[in-house]
Formats: sequence, C-alpha cells, structure tokens
Amino acid sequence: MMRGLRSMIIMHWIFAVVTAAVLIYALFVLVAQTGACHPGAFAGGLALIAALLVLLAWPVSLRITKPLERLEDSALRIARGELSARVEISETHVIGKQLGDAFNIMAETVERMVRGGKELTANISHELRSPLARIRIAGECLKEALERGNPEEAQEMLQAMWEDIEEADRIIGRILEFSKVDLHEPLAMAEQVAPAQIVEGLARTLTPFARSKGIEIGVDLDQGVRVVGSEEWLRAAFKNLLENALRHTAAGGSVQVSVRSGDGCVLLEVTNSFAALEPEELELIFKPFYRGRTCNGEGTGLGLAIVRKIVGLHHGEVGARNVPEGFQVWIRLPAAMQA
Repeated sequence: MMRGLRSMIIMHWIFAVVTAAVLIYALFVLVAQTGACHPGAFAGGLALIAALLVLLAWPVSLRITKPLERLEDSALRIARGELSARVEISETHVIGKQLGDAFNIMAETVERMVRGGKELTANISHELRSPLARIRIAGECLKEALERGNPEEAQEMLQAMWEDIEEADRIIGRILEFSKVDLHEPLAMAEQVAPAQIVEGLARTLTPFARSKGIEIGVDLDQGVRVVGSEEWLRAAFKNLLENALRHTAAGGSVQVSVRSGDGCVLLEVTNSFAALEPEELELIFKPFYRGRTCNGEGTGLGLAIVRKIVGLHHGEVGARNVPEGFQVWIRLPAAMQA
C-alpha cells in the first residue's frame, strides 16, 4: 500500500518538474530567438512558471493533507475511548482510500483486542469467584470445627479447601496458557512438522488415563503428511483436543483420531462417542470459558479456545460437527510443499 502511495506522489512531482523544465526551456528558447532579454519580461516568465508549479502541486497537497486530517481526527477519537471510530474516504480518492482502509483494519483489530480483553477479565473474575467463595466458607467452617474440638470435621474442611485451591490453580494455569497463545507473535521459526507422529505420541501417553476410565483410543494415521509450523504449539493444540475428547467420553466409549491429506491440506479428526450438540453450540464451544449443557463440571472451558488460537496461528481452520459415531472436532492445516 505504501509503495503505491509513494509511487503516486513521485509521479505527480515528476510531472510537475518535467512541466517546469519544459516551460523554462521554452522561455530561454524564446529569449534566444528574439535576441532580447528584458529583465521585467524574463522575471515575469519565471513568475508565471512558479505560479503554474504551485497550481500543479496544490491538488497533490490537498489529496495528501485532507485524508491525514481525517485520520488524525479518528485517531484522537480512538485515543479518547471511542473504539468504534472509523475514517470514511471516498472511493475516488485513491491515496486517501488506501490510508483509510489500513487505518480501519488497525482500528477494528484494536477494538476486537480490547473487547476480548474485557470479556476475558470478566470471565476470569467469574471463574475464580466460585472456588474462592468456597474456600472462604470452608475456612469459616474450619475455624468453628477447631473451636468445637471436632478434628474429623476440621479434616473434611481442610480437604475441601485443598480441592478448591487446586481448582483455582488449574484455572489460573489454563488462563496463562491461553494468554501465552493470545500474545504469541506470528511463527518466525517455522519447521516441517509430522502431525501423525505428534498424535501417535500423545495417544501412547494418554492411553493409561483412557483405560482407567474404560475408554479406548483408536488411531488411523498417514505418517507421510507434513505441515509447516511450530511442533511445540501443534502438540499443545492436539493435546488439548485429545484431553477434551477423553474428558467428555463416558466409560465404555471410544475416541478415534485420524490424520490424512486431501486438497492441499492436512486434516485431523477426533471423534468420540458423545451425545450430539445443538447446532448453535457447535460454534460456542470454541469461545473462552464456554461450558455446554451436557458438561460434567470438569475442565475450565479454555481447551478448545486454545486449540482455535493455535490453529489460527498456523493459518488453519477448526470446527465441530455431529456425526453418526457421536461428536467430532476437526482441524484443517495447509500441507507443506513436498520437495
């Protein structure tokens, strides 16, 4: 965009300079042909050329300063807290339209980030309020039990407090993980990654936990596919996805994971024997702290939100759908170019 803006300004000034050079050359030719060089006439010619240059430069100046004034006004409005402020510039104003579009994209990004930060703060307060309130109540009960000399009740209150402290710690840990992904810069140290190898390792690690719940993990992996990205972040996304599936699968159920290629993409699908969701929930489950109507109370509601952010960093897509086998979350990532 800036290259196009500079090119347009340079073209205007080249035109003005060439025009001035032609006029000055014509003036000297006229003086040479007439053989006369009246000082007043020559000065008048130069003054006329200067006036023509001003007339040529004036429109260029207006086309630059007017949009900048509007940009300044909108920027000051945003600084005052009017995050919805946008700059409107006519389609016919090429230079201003380019600047305006870039400014509006920035303004929308800032508004979305601020709004997201406020929502996250509100959600954090809500999520931490419950365990903290229970800890306070348990602390009061513990004090009363000790005053009455009831060690059994005091032990129960201590255990309840410990469980709530662990829950608060788990929530804070997930929030930190979510924020780390949210603030992550675009992937600069990208490498070729084998998703099937990551999934295979995670399935092997999570199998003991799955079997303790009576859940079977099945895999169907294409070992030859590759994507470009961060192995660390992709492992975090796949781990969140698999843990979420295991958490929401009943005893005796199964979790099936597949990795395959198609249409220039790598597709990962995690299917578990879970009750079908309502159509509107298929999108809501990726929002931070959202818990569905069938949630069993486990988890923080951040797992799938983290997955979406990591997949977005890799220019991919993530979604959910009901399938005959139960419920499925899929990830589509651009496939790496094969050498």
